[in-house]
Formats: sequence, structure tokens, C-alpha cells
Amino acid sequence: MRRLNRRARGRRAARRRLLAIWGPGRDRRLPRVETDIAKAIAGRGFADLAELDRAIIELDGTPNKARLGANALLAVSQAVACALADQAGQPLHQYLSEQIGVPARLPVPTST
Repeated sequence: MRRLNRRARGRRAARRRLLAIWGPGRDRRLPRVETDIAKAIAGRGFADLAELDRAIIELDGTPNKARLGANALLAVSQAVACALADQAGQPLHQYLSEQIGVPARLPVPTST
């Protein structure tokens, strides 16, 4: 009997740790991505990623992106960037470097 109680306590502790990592708002915000944000950007043509970012930040309407969630907005922006890079037939890093006007370079390792 004592072993079962330890296992149950361990499972409850693991659940508490996961909720601390994921946060309680994760389940509330996922449907908002699928409904609010999807409806706002579906079928619209954006000139660049900055225009998309402005549109979804404006949709949120809060200074700290609390209504839709900053991570949800970041995920949408990142997914659109990946789709646009794929449509252009370029790797993501090359597409993004062209968007910001900086030549793509490989990082140079340093040693001490």
C-alpha cells in the first residue's frame, strides 16, 4: 500500500512540474490560434513578414500580447515565415536574410 501512495505522489508532483513549465494558459490559447488568428490572416496577402506581425499584434490589442499570447503570435509568425521561404524555394535563413536586407553568412566559431 505504501508503494502505491509514493507512486501517486510522484505522478501528482510530475503533473505540477509540467503545469509550471507549460503554464495554465496553454489550453486556452491554442483554440485562439485556430480561430481568431486564422480568421484574421486567412486569404490576406501580406507584403512582408513585418506587415503580418503588425496585423496580428493589432489583433491582440494589448501592449504585452496577453490576450492571444506572445508565444502563439510568435508561432504563427514563424509558421508563415517557413511557408513563405518554402514557396520561394529557399532555406529559411536565406529568406529571412533577404527580408531584412543583410547578406546570409555562416557563423564563425571562436576559440580561446
